[in-house]
Amino acid sequence: MEKQNSPGLWIAAAALSAVLVVMLATPGKKPEPPVTVTPPEQIKRTAETPATTITQPPTESPAATPTIPPVAAIPSKPALPRDPDDPIPPLKPITPADRDNTLRVLDNIQFALRDYRSALGENPVGTNAEITSSLLGNNRKQAKVPLPDGATLNGLGELCDPWGTPYFFHQQSATRMEIRSAGPDHKMWTADDVLM
Repeated sequence: MEKQNSPGLWIAAAALSAVLVVMLATPGKKPEPPVTVTPPEQIKRTAETPATTITQPPTESPAATPTIPPVAAIPSKPALPRDPDDPIPPLKPITPADRDNTLRVLDNIQFALRDYRSALGENPVGTNAEITSSLLGNNRKQAKVPLPDGATLNGLGELCDPWGTPYFFHQQSATRMEIRSAGPDHKMWTADDVLM
């Protein structure tokens, strides 16, 4: 006579295995104390006895709780860059003298770009560092255009404004280049930018 496997037996065995795996996989958990329910007929209510008694599980003594040492004060982080769309004005407004000085430097850079166009027939293109490199002779004719008075370079070979921020060059056409200084707040597209 052949034995038949009962699907219910296999399901029960699989469920029992799953419970054992879960119990073994969660070490360190204390089992919850069983909850006992008293049938309503065994509860005697009197004026002195409350209708329901709730008992809390025992708590650990304060001596058993580890103490955490106080944490030393963490120095504050520098402020994050401001969103260009944020309407908050810059922290340090640009003075008229600073604006005039920056416009003078931008005008001198425009003259250098004009000289470059005269030699090569077009504006230099690319990033600030690539444009600066082209002005300094890294172009198809190896024509060198001297950097204008008041222009400064950073370690990456970028032309920088009087506050040390690289200029933003925007080529509008083959003969027109817009140059933007971030101003004293070092953030582009804010109220203190100087544009030419």
